[in-house]
Amino acid sequence: MNQVVGFLYRYKTSYIGLLLVFSIVLGLSIAGQYGMGWDEPTSDHGGKVALAYVRNVGDSNARMWTDYMRYYGVAFELPLAFAEETFNLSSHDTYVFRHMVTFLLFLVGVFFFYLFCFKRFKSVWLPLLGAVFLLVSPRIFADAFYNSKDIPALVFFVISIFTLTRLLEKPNFKNILWHALACALLIDIRLPGIFVPVLTIGFFVLDFMFLAEERKVWRKTLILLSAYLVSLVGLVVLFWPFLWQHPVAHFLEAYADMSHFSRQDGLLVLYAGQTAAASELPWHYIPLWILITTPLTYIVLFFLGVGTSIGRFFGNIPEYVRTRRQDLVVLAWFFGPLSAVILLHSIVYDGWRQMYFIYPALLYLSLVGVEELLTFLKHYEARVQRLGKRLLIFIVALSILGTMWFMIRNHPYQNLYFNALVGGEGNARNNFEMDYWGLTFREGLEYIAVHDRDAVIPVLFAGGSPENLLILTPKVKSRFSVQTDMDAAKYVLSNYRWQQYDTMPWDNEFYSVKVDGENVMTIFKMY
Repeated sequence: MNQVVGFLYRYKTSYIGLLLVFSIVLGLSIAGQYGMGWDEPTSDHGGKVALAYVRNVGDSNARMWTDYMRYYGVAFELPLAFAEETFNLSSHDTYVFRHMVTFLLFLVGVFFFYLFCFKRFKSVWLPLLGAVFLLVSPRIFADAFYNSKDIPALVFFVISIFTLTRLLEKPNFKNILWHALACALLIDIRLPGIFVPVLTIGFFVLDFMFLAEERKVWRKTLILLSAYLVSLVGLVVLFWPFLWQHPVAHFLEAYADMSHFSRQDGLLVLYAGQTAAASELPWHYIPLWILITTPLTYIVLFFLGVGTSIGRFFGNIPEYVRTRRQDLVVLAWFFGPLSAVILLHSIVYDGWRQMYFIYPALLYLSLVGVEELLTFLKHYEARVQRLGKRLLIFIVALSILGTMWFMIRNHPYQNLYFNALVGGEGNARNNFEMDYWGLTFREGLEYIAVHDRDAVIPVLFAGGSPENLLILTPKVKSRFSVQTDMDAAKYVLSNYRWQQYDTMPWDNEFYSVKVDGENVMTIFKMY
């Protein structure tokens, strides 16, 4: 108990506690209002197959071995599948439950991000601002309900980086085990998490090179690194049932598959007004998506923080490694994976969701930018300092409130946020993927159910798939009949994936879902 009290006191958790309590209440109250991404049933299936395999170890379980989902770790999906089975949930309740649990896990990530920032800034307000930035990030917030791949990866990246910095401060076996556990769970959610162990080894080597007075403990360093790698390998295998048989061969098989992701080579992606295959997208695909979907204030502060950090690094590298090691870890966290994706020409699509795990690093560097502005103001007299701080607070608060207002008025479609850099009216819809998850179909189906009295309603999904039927209540779901023949459908629902609104072959609009006044999904009544 004393350790818990000491922990809470050390990290000044009262304010972040209030923020998280509010977020929990809000999140649980709106979790059932989001549609379903096309990936959710696949992820749920992966967890259930893994659960069946765990219960029948030694049985080859054909689905487990032939389904490509075996290449995805199930550290998050497996417990979800167990809970769903234990509570015997209906289809509707299953996905609402998944949304709730995914969001609660996201809040765990927000808390650890606060702790991570507190270690660096040693104040309450800057870390708290970082937590607010993470919560008031429209696309991240929305995905935190239904994206059970990329959001858990983001969370465990934060936790693993936090445990890494604690390990670098106090290299002992307790911190080794905590860090190994965090890294194992991360890797067993998304394989790109292997970047953190590489980073861990790199920083141990860096410490050995630049901290001359510590070279005498090289033997201890080797022992700790060995303990880390042994623990990591054991835990990765433990939490990933696919690796229980032939762990090395199966891990290499999964790594090879995820490195190239050839299944999506031919997926068509709308980018900058042009349609291209996912394998042919230009190098700037991810950087531009980050620029146009992150609140502008965060971006400006990020560039200031990056410029400041890089300037200090090259000004005195040994001193920077010694005194600003956490900043260096974050620079590697952001630019390492981003550079790898660009240089290796990795397959990416659907915006930059596969890279969400670098977003907390962006926000951390934004806080470095805020700190630099405050330091700059100290060169002036008290009156100017007060004026400058008030102006900075006003600009940041205005940005947060403006972003929150977008999130409120366009709920539950925060995932369709673009900032002013995307251009004027229609630019986002005509140049970039919008509702690539197909989340808007839920609202469309519920609207049809209310306004059409037919007992059976034939519908066709253009540019999407019918997953959202699974999150409808059983009574509403039973009324729909999914068609593949246009002539048999009474309603056609289109989220404009791979299509332009003004090129649709019909003009019989029945209903449209709008975000900031623009159609993002339209129902066409065929008869």
